[in-house]
Amino acid sequence: MSDMQIVVFDLINELCGVEADQVHEIVKYQEITKVPEMPGFIEGIINLRGHVVPIINLNRRFHLGQADADKSTKIIITSIEGQQVGFVVDNVIEIVRLSQEDTEETPDLIKKWGRKYVKYVAKIKGKLVNILDLASILTEEEMEHISSI
Repeated sequence: MSDMQIVVFDLINELCGVEADQVHEIVKYQEITKVPEMPGFIEGIINLRGHVVPIINLNRRFHLGQADADKSTKIIITSIEGQQVGFVVDNVIEIVRLSQEDTEETPDLIKKWGRKYVKYVAKIKGKLVNILDLASILTEEEMEHISSI
């Protein structure tokens, strides 16, 4: 693994990150249209320049609780299997460059619990940050469900 850029964000006082190449764009939080009978972590959909984009609330997905949206709340837009998907985060903190020495493999205990979306753990400014794989956060069944929205 060579140097990489990481987008660091906050989820109810937990720092997480994602490799910058997974991020298509970061947009301000906007009004989200609810869709009936969706799981609680799927907030609904937005219209992003003419495209309907399903929105996932990462705080709810990870059972961290609910934070009220404010001016720092952002939506990270990515593409999963050709489908644009947005992930609500409390705040995008910074974009940092990491070297291999700044990262470690995900501990086996985390892997055993099926947390495949935690790619590795990074040490950023003295803090541990879970680096996520946005494409692995949703199960195949969940992806099929939101693809039909």
